[in-house]
Amino acid sequence: MRILPPRVVQAFKDRIINIHPSLLPYFPGAAAYKQAYDSGVRVHGCTAHFVTEQLDAGPVILQDVFHIRVGEDQLDEVKDRGQSLEGKVLSKAVQLFLNDELVVKDKKVIFRPGRHPGQVEEA
Repeated sequence: MRILPPRVVQAFKDRIINIHPSLLPYFPGAAAYKQAYDSGVRVHGCTAHFVTEQLDAGPVILQDVFHIRVGEDQLDEVKDRGQSLEGKVLSKAVQLFLNDELVVKDKKVIFRPGRHPGQVEEA
């Protein structure tokens, strides 16, 4: 939960991966689970993206979702489901990066031919 100095982001352009607890561009910044819970959305998720100087605005690598049972779920339950998914999405994004299966082009992540990862698989 730190904002990196611009010099660090510039030095490692398209090499720093962040996991964010929302489906960006929705609910950027802090307290995304609370924002989603309070807004009454029924689908929420997380986003693995490259870090840029603009907060939570870098090229999206992967996203995945879970459902919120509005009126039934408590905020802690939403956070627990989200954090479990975050680990899977981040792990898959890092794996794709390390295996050189993606490139950033025109501020978008493009998967190399035949390498589209689809939905994040259960561990």
